[in-house]
Amino acid sequence: SAAAAAASSAEERGRGSGGRRQAPIVCLNDPSGWTDFLGNACADYGAKKWCTAEGGYGEGWQISLWGPFENYAYDGKAADSACCACGGGTSGPAPSCDSLQCPLGFSLRAGAEELYCKALACTVNDDTDTCCEAPPEVKAAVDEAKAQLTALKEEVLANISAAGSAARAALLGNGSGAGEGAAKEFETWAAERRSAALKAAKEHFGNITANESSLQATAQYQIAMTGFFAARAATSSDGGRPDAGLLLS
Repeated sequence: SAAAAAASSAEERGRGSGGRRQAPIVCLNDPSGWTDFLGNACADYGAKKWCTAEGGYGEGWQISLWGPFENYAYDGKAADSACCACGGGTSGPAPSCDSLQCPLGFSLRAGAEELYCKALACTVNDDTDTCCEAPPEVKAAVDEAKAQLTALKEEVLANISAAGSAARAALLGNGSGAGEGAAKEFETWAAERRSAALKAAKEHFGNITANESSLQATAQYQIAMTGFFAARAATSSDGGRPDAGLLLS
């Protein structure tokens, strides 16, 4: 059909002369985390249309009032040199997955030479899921641990919701003094519950891999980056990224 022919043609254009799919071009803000001297980040410049992808002034930038980007430069860089959204940053072809050293026990996925990492260099933290695969027994352990943690998450959320309702009722019904006491009691309970949830998750994974020491070593990274994230997200107060080293300690 015409649609199939068009798709085939597009795929061919995406491959080099040797038939290999061309690497996508990626761009990183440089320096990473840059802000202007007022604290505006590259994301602000893009979202507020202060600049264009070609490095010009966007429709949201009031140059007659604000002046040029250079007026807001920080550490020697303005938005048009630091931000990908503004035509700056550092860009280049993404490296292929076959340049990544997978974690112990994992292997590169088939066709890794045509799979590409997210940034200008492959890293275990960012690219393991894309580039590497675990043996079947590790996948099975991860799936079981994730299922247990999903159930644990639901239980934790239900208990926190119930305790929160009780604390709110106490605040409304018993005056400010008693309310403060109820709030502190709930905070203590929630902290203890978070600790118990993480401990239960670690103990469960230890149990299902107790007789497979090599499996446990192989799966350690994958569990830290998948299953334990679910438990920490369900029980953390700030929803931040967990410390995998702390979880595995």
